[in-house]
Amino acid sequence: MVPQLGTPENKPQVVYGLMCWGSNPAVGGPSSSWERSALQHLDWLVCVDLWKTETAAFWEPDPVTGECIGIPGQIPANVGTTVYMLPASASFEKEGSVSNSSRLSQWRYKACDAPGEAMDDLSIINELGKRLIALYQADAPSLLRDPVANLYWGPYCNPGTGNVDFWGMDGSAYDDGIPDPRTGLLEANAHKVAKELNGYFCPGAEATADTIVGARVNGFFNATASKGTLREGAQTSSGNWLYCVMYPDPNIPSTDAYGSSPANGNRQEKRDPVEVARADGNYIGLFKNWAVCWPLNRRIIYNGASVYQAGHPLCGQPLAPSKWVLDFPAAGDPLVPGAGSNKAGGDVPDGYNPPGGSLVRYPFIMVSEGHARIFGGFSLEDGPFPEHYEPLETVLTENVISQTLGTPTVFLHARPERVEIAVPGNSEFPIIGTTYRLTEHWQAGAMTRNLPWLCELQPEAFVELSVELAGILDIENGDTVEIKTQRTNYYNNQTMMAKACVTKRLKTFNINGSPRHVIGAIWHFGYVGLATGDSANLVTAHAGDANTGIPESKAFICNIRRNNGVGDVGDWLA
Repeated sequence: MVPQLGTPENKPQVVYGLMCWGSNPAVGGPSSSWERSALQHLDWLVCVDLWKTETAAFWEPDPVTGECIGIPGQIPANVGTTVYMLPASASFEKEGSVSNSSRLSQWRYKACDAPGEAMDDLSIINELGKRLIALYQADAPSLLRDPVANLYWGPYCNPGTGNVDFWGMDGSAYDDGIPDPRTGLLEANAHKVAKELNGYFCPGAEATADTIVGARVNGFFNATASKGTLREGAQTSSGNWLYCVMYPDPNIPSTDAYGSSPANGNRQEKRDPVEVARADGNYIGLFKNWAVCWPLNRRIIYNGASVYQAGHPLCGQPLAPSKWVLDFPAAGDPLVPGAGSNKAGGDVPDGYNPPGGSLVRYPFIMVSEGHARIFGGFSLEDGPFPEHYEPLETVLTENVISQTLGTPTVFLHARPERVEIAVPGNSEFPIIGTTYRLTEHWQAGAMTRNLPWLCELQPEAFVELSVELAGILDIENGDTVEIKTQRTNYYNNQTMMAKACVTKRLKTFNINGSPRHVIGAIWHFGYVGLATGDSANLVTAHAGDANTGIPESKAFICNIRRNNGVGDVGDWLA
């Protein structure tokens, strides 16, 4: 089905369709009442997940009121959004790579098949991509001008390439010519995609012994030659230069510094748990044969700074001789595998060439000047030097550290709903609010609130408050409490209802001589699943970091009262 999209003339909207791949903004997004309300203005919504999420169910009728369960005051009949649910595979039901903030890329294996008609993300997007290309090619007025009609879907997913370079761990070849029986389209494969991200030689590459068209590159940089690495002038192609060492061609020799490769070249599959010993027999915590780090399997970034001493006769020797990461001693040293090279067991050099080299490279290779910076990047909106600002919503009216209360570069969405932000020091909201996660529930809760044993451990949403604040408001542990913010005044009196957790973990702040109370709320809950409840994001603000737009949900101002139902409702904090 191809939905008929609205136009600016008849629908005042910017986004016509939305795909949520394992994402649940109806719970996980700040000011989620606004996000839930916005979903009704879409033409179509596709949710790819393991279970039905709050985002997918926002339009369903509340069994009590008959209104949309996600949009109080709206009825399902008035919602024009067509919602599609695609059952997805869990992480252990598919194969592929994962990376983390340590720059480590590891390969995961498929443990079992997904139930029913569930498909992994790669298969879904592969089918979607091919169908869109076919539709655009059949309808495009000019194939020369239309980017979708001319989209190249990659040598490892297209039939008829004649490329048989698809080895499995057991040495068997992947067949790239058999379509998926469920879809009739060529089946996607994580190994094929990883090889394309790694990079390969293109037709027209300058002919040398190692530039066989389709052969995978072996990195983006080589200290001695360009053999097997990325090249300029459209001779090679890669998804990202950082990943050009992840899945190299095993037929292209590599240096020991990059680490040995499995038979298929997929270094992400390396699983040697033995710590690498330095040439002197000591250890510094390097496990460089466990998976692979970008770039070039370098485990410690900017390690060249540990040996670089410009103009010094000891240049190339470590600043801490007993703790060396890199060491370039003189030729003839018995611990050196070759003249002018790094001692065995060290890390891959970062931005440093051995003594005597003709090329000068400074240690901090990711900045143009090659040196460390006192200030951050000059492209920062709020730089160059850090300043303390109060959050956009604050109980204070003046900054006790700076003459400016809040950052003038805060990220705010350009929409009328900006009035949902409370002014600093608003007396209606005298309490500082923050949010956090739980061990038992993950993110927006779709993967955990549908598991009975986790719901037993954390069956309800709760709010933590101090013993002092609970005493002032006559709130006891286990009471139902109600939280309101400026969003409450703007979105159908939407508050957060949760159980009170009175704790000594939270203390009353003393800020500039005045007592200030703080509460903490969790945000994993919603109206779908085995355990339901209100998300703290119902009351968080839609503001963000000046440089990245990362939500400022961790800080807002609010008020709280006891609300156990009719006849047992307490007072707000005055």
